[in-house]
Amino acid sequence: MKNKLTRLFLLLIIPVSLNYNAHGQNSEEWYIYTPDKLNLYINEFGKGDTVIVLHGGFGAEHSYMIDAVKPLQDKFHFVMFDQRGSLRSPAPDSLLSFEKMLADIETIRLALKLEKVTLVAHSMGTTIAMAYAEKYPMKVKNLVLLSSFLPISTNSELRNFATYYLENRAEVKLERLKVNFPQEKKDWPAKLYTYSWRISFASTDIYSVNKWRDIKGGVAFFNQHAANIVFPTAPVEWDYTTTLKQHKFPVTVINGDYDYLNFTAKKYEELLSFYALKKATTVNAILKEKGQTLSEFIKQIHWQDFEKELPTLNVYIIKNAGHRIWMDNAGTFKTILSKSISRKQL
Repeated sequence: MKNKLTRLFLLLIIPVSLNYNAHGQNSEEWYIYTPDKLNLYINEFGKGDTVIVLHGGFGAEHSYMIDAVKPLQDKFHFVMFDQRGSLRSPAPDSLLSFEKMLADIETIRLALKLEKVTLVAHSMGTTIAMAYAEKYPMKVKNLVLLSSFLPISTNSELRNFATYYLENRAEVKLERLKVNFPQEKKDWPAKLYTYSWRISFASTDIYSVNKWRDIKGGVAFFNQHAANIVFPTAPVEWDYTTTLKQHKFPVTVINGDYDYLNFTAKKYEELLSFYALKKATTVNAILKEKGQTLSEFIKQIHWQDFEKELPTLNVYIIKNAGHRIWMDNAGTFKTILSKSISRKQL
């Protein structure tokens, strides 16, 4: 794990406005002006204990996470932000790196005068959260990981298989039929291009593909260039199990059973059947190169496998839910998230 960047200290906080935004909650927006002259966008709302929220996807932004935590705004004070290089926190290439993202969390902690932080992280944000916990273990109060990467690096090719499976479900084809796309793309009205993108994105991110119209963002909301700069600076291999074992802060993982990052074992049986039926040539080529059967290759480690090893770990798997769990099962997700944020240290 790289550990090259010295700690960033807060220079200036610039308040912007208190408003009632389109997402339906009172929010205060402001910026932290960092020592390397970057304006880091902050959006906070709610009341109660403070929770810092880390969005996923290098190059993505925070707004898609608002619906995940908004139902708990009467219980917790949420601090959301666009990671550097994202939509509202633009940054030159020279100021984009994984290590700087860890330092940004520490900068926010100092700005909020928190002795320790509760982090709720989603997707790629979970790798940032675990890396922060490794670098600043005494500053972590609680770690809640949504749709999480594992605490150790594993075979990423399995994600490609799971993604292919999700994209080619019958439900996805049905939603495309409902829209009735013209056969020739040149005949598509402009709006249909966005519809097509939303269905494709929904196919991998939510189990209930028929909710594709609720997928937000896209296009200008995502900075692919920033993602391309940050990815090479992030760890290719990692093992955070020692950190999670040695320290007393609670760790909670909330995953959907159809999350492409880590299907549950039962769902991998479906994946096996799917590929056996499809006899996908690309899959067979990979298996031939590795000298493995599909059954051998598809075996996966799950978060549940770490529960005995990590004394503060709780794992929840929500049924019929994908990568954006709250879109598939909002009630169950809200209950578990509230319980997870409220966990105390041993």
